[in-house]
Amino acid sequence: MRRSLAVCSGFAALALALGACRAVGLGSEGDPAARARERVDLSFEGVEDAERERLAEVVGEELAGGSGHPVDKAAVDDAAYAIELHYRDQGYPDAEVEYRYEEVPGGRPRASFTVARGPRSTVTARRVLGVHALDDGEVEVLLADLAPGKPWVLASARRAVGLLRRRYLSLGFLDATVAGPEVELADDGGATVTIEVNEGVRRVVRHVEFDGELPAAADYLERLAKRSVGAPYTSHLVFRLRAQAVETHARRGYPDCTATVAEQLDASTGAVRLQVHCVPGERVRIAEIRVQGNRDVDAKRIRSRVELRPGDVFDPEKIDRSFARLYETGLFDSLSLTLEEGGGALRALIVQVVETPSLELFAEPGYGSYEGPRLRLGVDERNLLGSGLGAGIEGHASPKARGVELHLTDPFLFSSWATGQASLFANEREEPTFTVHEGGAGVSLRRSWNEHLSTSLGYEYKVTTLGDVALAATVPDELSDSVNLGTLTLNLVRNTRDQPLMPTRGTVLRGYAGLSALELGSSAELAEGGFEASIVTPLIGSTLLAADARGAVIAPFGETSVVPLQRRLFNGGENSVRSFKESDLGPTDPRGEPLGGEARSVVSMELRRPIAGNLSGVLFYDAGNVRLDYQDFLDFEAYRQAVGVGARYLLPIGPLRLDFAVNPDPRDDEDDWVLQFAVGLPF
Repeated sequence: MRRSLAVCSGFAALALALGACRAVGLGSEGDPAARARERVDLSFEGVEDAERERLAEVVGEELAGGSGHPVDKAAVDDAAYAIELHYRDQGYPDAEVEYRYEEVPGGRPRASFTVARGPRSTVTARRVLGVHALDDGEVEVLLADLAPGKPWVLASARRAVGLLRRRYLSLGFLDATVAGPEVELADDGGATVTIEVNEGVRRVVRHVEFDGELPAAADYLERLAKRSVGAPYTSHLVFRLRAQAVETHARRGYPDCTATVAEQLDASTGAVRLQVHCVPGERVRIAEIRVQGNRDVDAKRIRSRVELRPGDVFDPEKIDRSFARLYETGLFDSLSLTLEEGGGALRALIVQVVETPSLELFAEPGYGSYEGPRLRLGVDERNLLGSGLGAGIEGHASPKARGVELHLTDPFLFSSWATGQASLFANEREEPTFTVHEGGAGVSLRRSWNEHLSTSLGYEYKVTTLGDVALAATVPDELSDSVNLGTLTLNLVRNTRDQPLMPTRGTVLRGYAGLSALELGSSAELAEGGFEASIVTPLIGSTLLAADARGAVIAPFGETSVVPLQRRLFNGGENSVRSFKESDLGPTDPRGEPLGGEARSVVSMELRRPIAGNLSGVLFYDAGNVRLDYQDFLDFEAYRQAVGVGARYLLPIGPLRLDFAVNPDPRDDEDDWVLQFAVGLPF
């Protein structure tokens, strides 16, 4: 019965997924070929039946425009040219397409395409002459599109020759010439391709010298000069030397520095001597911080996030950090920090801002295998009464959980670089063996140290009560006590991921510690801590490896002997070990109901690979446990596992996720497999 219900749930989840996909464009509205057929009567002559659907896709982008771009003769002409390019890219250099266009009163216009592909040409031989500086393997990679057996496509051949030419330039062969491709076409369609290279003399940097007034920068520039000796002489190297000379002076307070590079070439040997002449200009100090463009946000608050002060020496690194700290407040659509124009040793720093609309309404739908459909609604005002303060209210609801929160945010707390927030909240959540009701208030202080690293310190007081406790009578009463919790927490996060929804590379490191004590207003004394470390990295081609490790402990101390049920740690579900349903992994009472524990760990790995468009596939492995006593956290026993496959479809709210997880060693009371459906990645 349980398996039948799981299968039914899986089909229902899949139906929801397909419905959501159609809503974002997987149906005819997102298919150019289908949209084109809705707008014009298409026919193709001179091609096999199997090719007609592919050609409909080719012409779809030209013929499937919106109401502002009707299907007319010009669009059909563009579509015919797209078909020609399609066949030429497959090795039919003489492909031609004729078309007929006919308007139909009261109906769809007709477009008929007649294709004459001509003979297919394939590269049968490739000759590369005059290459000495590159090995055969590198030439093979650069000219891969001209390998024997590849279709002969002139555009691809020219791109390959361009790659070869750019490679020579990057190695310092500035006078190298790459002639071709020359092609001889045989009657049977075979193409013999010839490329001829004249390498010339390779230019190599043998000496670099910086001169001019070099206050406080000479040592660094001397090291830079030594690192450049032996490098190929290229335009990029000259640009880099000039830019680094200017940047080095700017970091020391000379923003008006100019640099020119003179070259001395020994034509016979290719040796190059470079002379970089620097004119630093005046050392600049900040006269004032001048804010422009602000309407509602107070200029004093904006200045508080600028790291420089009047009298400070100009520093572009401090400018960059100030930009990031202002932008993260969320109050500005755009901003810039620049020195005022004109010379002088004392100049104003101009902070130009464009404020963002301050009121935001949002609705975020979601789904989870345990909670079912969920919805988050809210309103945010980022600039309350022109004070720069943010205020908002949001609520969330699902069949298993509901709640509401009000918050007040100060992005310029105490005129500092920190963000402060105060909140009031009330929540209710149904867990497998109990329902918890909580309400309370919290305050927090957050600071971003750079674009990747942030810390937060917070205090929260909440009243928790338990209901519908479904545990055996032999379980100690203390486990299901209602408690008041006053908790102090510290969080550290380092996030280098390149995207928030579907990252392709980067790491996330999180650590936290919490203390609930009598002195903090708590009726239970608990100490807790945990960590998470995850990485996403390219593996082979477009395949990604994602790995994650998480651990947490919570321990009673003082007058508290048992961690109450609402604060215990559980495992199993869509975001942990996926072969178990929500909270099903771990210790149980005599009736088999989950008890949770004082220690938990999870390790997960995924191989992620794109399939088509926004759709990708996944192979995954999970392992994890729950221990009754926090002292057994490092005792890696009772680990349960999951192996499985999954699919992801990227939506604006996050990836729609369907995972089929198998338990490789199920016990009598465990499911053989579980289907998990959710929105968002598991880690």
